[in-house]
Amino acid sequence: MSVEPQTDAPESAKSAPAEQPQQPEQHDVTFSFDRTTHYRVRERVFRPDCFEVHDENNNAILSIVGKVIDRSGQKVMFWKDTQHRLFKMTEEWNSWLQRMYMFEYRTKQVFTIQKKGSLPFFGRGVVLVWKGKGTDSTPCLQMNTTGGRSRITVTDIASGRVWATMKRSMFGPRRLFTGADYYRVSVRPGVHVPFIMMLCVCADEQYTDFNR
Repeated sequence: MSVEPQTDAPESAKSAPAEQPQQPEQHDVTFSFDRTTHYRVRERVFRPDCFEVHDENNNAILSIVGKVIDRSGQKVMFWKDTQHRLFKMTEEWNSWLQRMYMFEYRTKQVFTIQKKGSLPFFGRGVVLVWKGKGTDSTPCLQMNTTGGRSRITVTDIASGRVWATMKRSMFGPRRLFTGADYYRVSVRPGVHVPFIMMLCVCADEQYTDFNR
């Protein structure tokens, strides 16, 4: 599966800290690095269903676009320059479970995302991720939230390894005057960057769309 950490990052994906990472071709398995990399995920002002991901050099590398009026809550991630689609997220509105599904276009892999405690306002600060559609199996990832989502930690359940940390801006001018969310995301070595960016948006939507 392409989202799992790799021992050695592809040569095309390695870069020195001062260099801009090169985006992979469509056939590349992962977009990962041999060091921790940092990104900013910005919700578009006046377009609450759209996000942009900026790299360490403040270049917009990924876009997540959703429809304002869409009961499925569909959002699609694609490379900013090539428009090549990577992931699609949909929400399950026709049940109390309030699940999300994340689909990877390349591998056709589906992930199920759900916050612990399915009723609004009663869920705990943990979002779980399962491989496949449904929650009958053991979850593969756990996202722990603290301080009103001021910090989200993504952990691989099997190994206990932290894959990424997401820090949400709580009181900045952008947040206070526009209501748009803003995250600083650190991705650990060998972890597929677009996968983590999409998880960040999914975690944000688990709270905002379901009022939890």
